Amino acid sequence: MERIYRCKTPASMARRAVCDELNAYTVTQFAFTDDPDDVVVVDTNGKISPVTNKQVVLISVLPHHAMSQTVAERVWKLLAWEDLEGDDWVDPAEVDVEAKGWDCRMKICY
Repeated sequence: MERIYRCKTPASMARRAVCDELNAYTVTQFAFTDDPDDVVVVDTNGKISPVTNKQVVLISVLPHHAMSQTVAERVWKLLAWEDLEGDDWVDPAEVDVEAKGWDCRMKICY
């Protein structure tokens, strides 16, 4: 299942991608109200652990959009360190997100 949300600002897009309750087993796309191109994609298709009731979610900020860098940095500021998954994540301030994109994995509880 796919969902598309339209947002007005980079801050609102980041908040919705990180803080909103997302349905499991869904790909959620976020775009700006005045631009049809997706900027953020949140993939919740990972398995939910029966032990922890948590799922690893992939947040991807897509390249080739003028607001990609700003959105990625705002997403980064909203993430809780203990919820980051893996050890290969990179601060988006160190990446040219508009050229290369940026993603991270985080654990969410259902």
